[in-house]
Amino acid sequence: VDASYAAYDEHPLDEPDEWGDLASFRRSAAAS
Repeated sequence: VDASYAAYDEHPLDEPDEWGDLASFRRSAAAS
């Protein structure tokens, strides 16, 4: 799992991407 996030470590968490705001995604995932 860490490897799948490695690319995002190079970018701000609030940088929009194909999944949308990754910070929001992580907050949602952590809350579930």
